[in-house]
Amino acid sequence: MSAVEGTGPAKRRRLGAPHRKSLSQANFHRSRQTAPSGGDGLQSAGFQGAGKSAGPRGGGGRERPMRQQHGFSLIELLIVVAIILIIAAIAIPNLLQAKIAANESSAVGSIRAIKSAEFAYTSAYPTVGYALSIAELGGAAPCTPTAATACILDNVLAQATPGSAGKSGYTFLATGLTGGGTYNAAFVAGSAPIAPKSTGNRSFCSTDDGVLRVQPLGTPVPVNTTAACLAYPIAQ
Repeated sequence: MSAVEGTGPAKRRRLGAPHRKSLSQANFHRSRQTAPSGGDGLQSAGFQGAGKSAGPRGGGGRERPMRQQHGFSLIELLIVVAIILIIAAIAIPNLLQAKIAANESSAVGSIRAIKSAEFAYTSAYPTVGYALSIAELGGAAPCTPTAATACILDNVLAQATPGSAGKSGYTFLATGLTGGGTYNAAFVAGSAPIAPKSTGNRSFCSTDDGVLRVQPLGTPVPVNTTAACLAYPIAQ
């Protein structure tokens, strides 16, 4: 047996070393063939990185996600504003009419209060008759009843004459009428809106006959004569 064909550990060492070397070379060649080149690898990696996130990179090359923006668009805001304007256009006239109706109801109540005060005044001061003016029916607190300040009518109403701030959108007058002497045998109580079609639509009046009359077209000044009041239609 020759030395080449020997057996045992020596032969295995001689055959194993070249075999391992050939396997290592084959693996190296395969890795060279499958791995991308340096330039292509960088381009591929850059393309993949750009696809993952377009946001800025933080320190150390880490990618930060893009912030999500929250809020309303301009069209949405315009739609909301348009809806608010439509609701306001519907609601404001209704509110104005409700306020006018409340003012007119208050004016009617005030005319009735003036009538009652006039009847009480002539009972308290029979030699005078009815009060010459609405101021004589009231009086500032503390009030001492006299013919000039009878303390019968609420002084806020007694001072709500034309030229003042009025009461609930209306001004008032109570005028004592003489028959040619000093005795006031009749009276006229009138009310008018401070701003017609804004604080009230109608004017009201009454005389010593106790009948409430109404003028559908509000006048800026309360009536102060019997003839003017009787020209108003009777309130229904």
